[in-house]
This record gives sequence, structure tokens and C-alpha cells, in this order.
Amino acid sequence: MRTESYPGFALSHICFGLSLMLAAFLLTSSPVIAAGGASRVSEKPAEFLQAQKAIKAEKYQEAIPLLEGVLKKTPKDADTLNYLGYSHRKLGQFEVSENYYGRAIEADPKHRAAHEYLGELYLQTDRPEEAKKMLDRLDDLCFWGCGEYDDLKAAIEQFAANGSVAGSVAKSESW
Repeated sequence: MRTESYPGFALSHICFGLSLMLAAFLLTSSPVIAAGGASRVSEKPAEFLQAQKAIKAEKYQEAIPLLEGVLKKTPKDADTLNYLGYSHRKLGQFEVSENYYGRAIEADPKHRAAHEYLGELYLQTDRPEEAKKMLDRLDDLCFWGCGEYDDLKAAIEQFAANGSVAGSVAKSESW
């Protein structure tokens, strides 16, 4: 069969090639995409990993100086900034937390966790319209959906129903 007699033949090959390229990209970059654009955890310094353990144990006061030490070495690390925002938010230090989340998003505009947690902070400080803006941004970042989007959406729905957010609604706060 000659390709001139089947005009869609060349187009179908182009589409197939593009599909293969997209699949290869997703497979090779999935750890970065899954982490919200963040660096791989294995590349983080020991202080960061210690802080991560402290946060999992809800020892936020313990995590903060460790994260501040990491931040001195890597001042634009979005993960560290996000953890600082998270720790301060859990301690009720909302202004400090908001600053760190903003810096995390500035350092990495695709950092999904920072968008989710900033949205939760907005709910905790009675700013649901701002939280909805974070949800819209997550909708753009999470092309095929993601836990951060789902968690913030659930928090917004809970806020709308109850007028408050119970602690932290996010179910996927797994670090």
C-alpha cells in the first residue's frame, strides 16, 4: 500500500511516535512528578531526613531548627520551605507559615504539597476564597488528578459544611 493512497497513514505514525515520547517522559520523570516537582528524597541532607521523621512524629518544634539548618545551605529548596510552613502551621504560627509556603511556591511553582497546605492554611484563617484559588492551581498542576487536589477539595467541602477545618483534613500527608 502506498502512503499517498492513505493520507491518515503518516498522521497515525506521527501520533504513535508522540505517544511513545510522552510515555517515555512520564516513565523517566515519574519520581519527580509524584513529588510535586520536588527533589528526590535520597538527595536530601541528613538534617532534612531527621526533620522529616520529627514531623511524622508530630514533633514540629524539633523539626524547625533542623529545617532552618538545611535552609541555610539551600535557601531555595521548596521541600524545606514547605516543611517549615507545615511545621509552623501545625504550631498555629500562621503568618510565619504563610511566608514559608509562599517562598516554597516561588522556588517551585509546581510544588503541589505547598499549594495544598497553603490552601488549608487559608481555610484555617477563614479565607475560603483564597483556598479555592489554590484548588484551581492544583487543578492545573494535576492534569490527571492527584491526592493534593483531592485533599484540599475535601477540606474546602468540610469548611463549607461546618465553617471550620478539623485539624488537618489532608489524608495523604505522607512524607
